[in-house]
Amino acid sequence: STIQWFNSPASFLRQCRRVLISGGYLVLSTFVRGNLKELTELAGSGLQLPMAEGWRRMLPEGMEPIVCDVAPQVLTFAEPHEVLEHLRDTGVNAVDFGRNGATLARKLLEEYPRQADGSCTLTYMPVYMIVRKQDL
Repeated sequence: STIQWFNSPASFLRQCRRVLISGGYLVLSTFVRGNLKELTELAGSGLQLPMAEGWRRMLPEGMEPIVCDVAPQVLTFAEPHEVLEHLRDTGVNAVDFGRNGATLARKLLEEYPRQADGSCTLTYMPVYMIVRKQDL
């Protein structure tokens, strides 16, 4: 699940087509728009991710999508600091903390959206794709 960080995901997919044998499969996961929405909405930044259809459109000619499913995963935490600890511990991050990292971290701790019971959610939006190289 690193393709979202590539300079050119479409070029990567073309190279996958090039090296796969006819009838071979490519299995990958990445993320779609709305990933870590609680963070990106509050921070005002994040990766500019396409929707699932955008990832499908990046597939080169001769690559047939067999599966392209989005499977939202919502994690629940008791407090905002647990969200930040989760991000630190997993290495997951879609927010540029930049030079004002401490200021942004404080903002997240103070203004992170809470559920009615006081808990905090963090939404992952993974897309899973199975693609088959068509016989030429």
